[in-house]
Amino acid sequence: MEENLDSWISKEEAVQRTGLDKRTIERKAKAGEIRQQDRPVPGRKPLPVYHPDDIEKLCTRTLKPIALATPARHKATTPEPVFIVPLHMKIFLTLPEAVAYSGLPRTYLEQKLKDKTIPAFKARGWRIKRIDLETYCGAPRSLPLLPLYPMSLPTTLGENGETMLDS
Repeated sequence: MEENLDSWISKEEAVQRTGLDKRTIERKAKAGEIRQQDRPVPGRKPLPVYHPDDIEKLCTRTLKPIALATPARHKATTPEPVFIVPLHMKIFLTLPEAVAYSGLPRTYLEQKLKDKTIPAFKARGWRIKRIDLETYCGAPRSLPLLPLYPMSLPTTLGENGETMLDS
């Protein structure tokens, strides 16, 4: 006598109840750990269903994941400010910057770098000291090197509200 398959559990429902993957349910059915039957559906393939007792046993043996209170991951932050330094104030120039600064052709500068006529080094591309490029071109130093940040910051306010600098 054929058993009534209406009370049996579908694969999707078994996945929801147990928290296991579809493939895991199929493997356990193939291994004989849970009983599987095919419920006939008119006009379609038969629907695989599983015995409710076997699914309940599986639920008791399966550990349920516990949601942990985790701190929020990287929140959207404003990007770090990008300092755009004019070429005449940069200490090291990349090859495209050296071409723009000197007005010399790129191939000419590449040849002088390979010949070591202009001292340079490679760090993610060529890096050329601006002063060495100016010396090679025969140009006087453009500007004295200035610090990017002030050497001392206002520390106290005077009697009239003016700032007093450390010396």
